[in-house]
Amino acid sequence: MDYLDSTIHESLRLSCPAILSNGVFLPKNSLISFNGFLYSRSKKKYGLLANEFNPERSHTSKSKPSVKEPISPVWGFKP
Repeated sequence: MDYLDSTIHESLRLSCPAILSNGVFLPKNSLISFNGFLYSRSKKKYGLLANEFNPERSHTSKSKPSVKEPISPVWGFKP
């Protein structure tokens, strides 16, 4: 099941994420922009093969299931 979680995480990393509100007030007609495509393909964050689909990138074998911290815009940001 851990490998499936890693595969889903990698699929979402390469797709355009949906950014949800975290309680910050935004005035009416505010324009919000985030380039998820570039962020999720950052060579600084994901290495030289950032554009390659690789579920092993976040796969941790022989680990117990746990609640993981959000590590991408797909799951949200920590304050």
